[in-house]
This record gives sequence, structure tokens and C-alpha cells, in this order.
Amino acid sequence: MDLVSIAALILAPILLYLLLNYFYRRPFVENFNKKHVFITGTDSGFGKKLALSLDRLGVKVYAGCFTKDGQEMLKVEASSNLKTVPIDVTNQESIEKAKQIIQDDLGPTQGLWGLVNNAGIARGHIFHYANLTDYRSVMEVNFFGVINVTDAFLPLLLKSRGRIVNVISILSRCSGASEPYCCSKFALQPYTDGLRRFMKSFGVQVASIEPGFFQTKLVNVDTILRDFDRSWSELPTYKKELYGDDFRKSVEESLLHLIKRPPLSHFNHLGLVTDSIVHALGSKHPKSRYICGLDAFFVYLPMGLMPNWVSDFASRIIVTYYGVLDKKYGRSKKQK
Repeated sequence: MDLVSIAALILAPILLYLLLNYFYRRPFVENFNKKHVFITGTDSGFGKKLALSLDRLGVKVYAGCFTKDGQEMLKVEASSNLKTVPIDVTNQESIEKAKQIIQDDLGPTQGLWGLVNNAGIARGHIFHYANLTDYRSVMEVNFFGVINVTDAFLPLLLKSRGRIVNVISILSRCSGASEPYCCSKFALQPYTDGLRRFMKSFGVQVASIEPGFFQTKLVNVDTILRDFDRSWSELPTYKKELYGDDFRKSVEESLLHLIKRPPLSHFNHLGLVTDSIVHALGSKHPKSRYICGLDAFFVYLPMGLMPNWVSDFASRIIVTYYGVLDKKYGRSKKQK
């Protein structure tokens, strides 16, 4: 048997599977444009684009906003069918108020079709600088906020046997630069898995979205620079002396370069994520996981599946390429 025949035998079943899977997952539920969906974190980024996309489809969107500016911007850009809802996912009273607003709008018999837990923050972008406050504040929004919002809205979702979509991250599979953020996403992954398995018995489908690197407010350069300065100012003196000012400058410059030019992410656009969320909300047969972005598929996902020694070596190649660290612990290239 020649190489062409072997290749055909391997590729044929793969292509057949992809084709059947495409047509199986393509049909949407009836009257999707008449459904009601609540999204958190719609002030910017994925949440805002998703809210506007669903609004254009005719879906009744409840756009959860943390700021008044976010609410005002959405009111200008969206139709009158979209309703903004103020919410702080770390505040139980705020969550209950948001639930009441939506419940009153739905009426006594109507259920909520979709909940998209999208709100998220990042702090402590450098592992060496992150403190316990960084870890706690990020976990409050990215993990405990998701649990609190989901618990509050479950009765409305059970009424309609609807959908829950949690926006996680491909960094739930392998750690990146911001450990507090990665930890919160690692925690959210098993929570979402358990929720999906349990809620299936009640007719509620749960999906996770795992984006790679996308240009959103979370990776805004000015925001990250301010976080660098704040983290450094809060370090105890012994850590500042241990790392040194040259190390600080080198790491910040290198990671900002990485943020501006991350591997393969120049092919990514926000629509890859929002289209996946729309599919998770509307498809008759949604996936349980959506991995979004070439960098997610070809960099971070493989690194999460590799043995530790291989992924550590790959990570070392990346940080060396971007000039972050030399092989010797605690030394940057500029300190040689």
C-alpha cells in the first residue's frame, strides 16, 4: 500500500466525521430570535459585541453592565429591544436586584432561555508581583461571581429548560503570565463540568467557551502598565531588592511586547468567540466546549496536554524568545 492510500484511509474518516458533525450541529432551535438572554460583563469586549449581535438577531437581550458608561454606550448602539441591567457580580444584593428586574420584565410564566457568564477581570499580571489581594479579588469576580449569578438565575432557566454559557479561557488548561487570572479559570472549568452533568437531567444545557488571546479590555496596554506599577509599589522591600529595578523593567517591556504580538493571535477576532456563544445558545445540538482562536488550538491546548517537562520547555522557549527571563532564576537578560 502506497503513502497516498494510507493518507486517504486516515483522512477519509476524519473528514466524514467533520462533515457529519457540521450538519448535526447546524440546526438552531425554533424561534431563537424570540428568546430571552442575560449576559454579564457587557460594558466592553466579548460581552458588548455579543449583546449587539444577539440584539441584531432579534433576541431579547438583558445586558448586565458594571458601569453607567457601559449602559449608556449600549443604549446608543443597540435597539430599544435591548435592556441594560446594572449588576456587580461580587455583590449578592446587586445580583438579586438584577434578577428582579429581569423577572418583572419576563412576567410570572416566562422563563429565561440563556445565561452567559462573561464578566471577568485580571490583576497581578506578573507572577512574582501578585499578592493575596490580587488572587482574592480576581476569584471573587471570575469564579465566585459566576457561582452566585448562576445560583440566582437557575429557577428562571429551569422554567425554559434553557442554556448556561460560561466564558472561561484556554488558560484554564495551561498557566500563562497572570496567575490569579489563570487560577480563577482553572477553578471555573471543573465547576462548569459538574454543572453541565448535573443540569442535563433537568433539561438545561451548559457549555464552556475557551478563547485564546483576543484584544479586549483585559489586555489593554495602559491598564496593564498601571497594574504593573501598582503591584510593584505594593511589594515588600525584600522582594524589590531580590528582583531589582532592571529585572522589573525587562519583564514589563518583554510582556508588553508579548501582549502586542502574542503567538498566532493576529488571526483572532472577537467574532470567533461571540459566534461560538451564539451557537451554544441557539443550536439544537450545542457543543460542551468551544475552543476559539488559532493560538488556543495550536499553542495553549497542546501545551496543556503535554507532559510537564515538555510544556515547561515550550514555555521556556516562548519567554526566552520574548526576552522575559534567562535560564537562571531571578535574572533577566539585561542583568547579565
